[in-house]
Amino acid sequence: MDQLNTPFQPKDGLEVEDTGDEVLVYLPGSDKTLFLNETAALVWRLCDGQRTGAQMVELLTEAYPEAQADIGPQVQAALADFIERGLVEHSA
Repeated sequence: MDQLNTPFQPKDGLEVEDTGDEVLVYLPGSDKTLFLNETAALVWRLCDGQRTGAQMVELLTEAYPEAQADIGPQVQAALADFIERGLVEHSA
């Protein structure tokens, strides 16, 4: 699946705690909690079912122009990790 051309949204039933400074996701079916680093937390907050990965890259590049070269790969890596862990789904 092409993460940059697909909009994603969090799967239903996840417990998420967003304090503004950090995001914690309680993994379903386990007693584990995933702590999202700053980049992953930014991507998570943009997974609203409307934005594609490419739109996320564009928004983050506008907000952090000094990190432009790193943003695309970091967004792709974060989305791939969310998909692998079953945290997000493709929105229709």
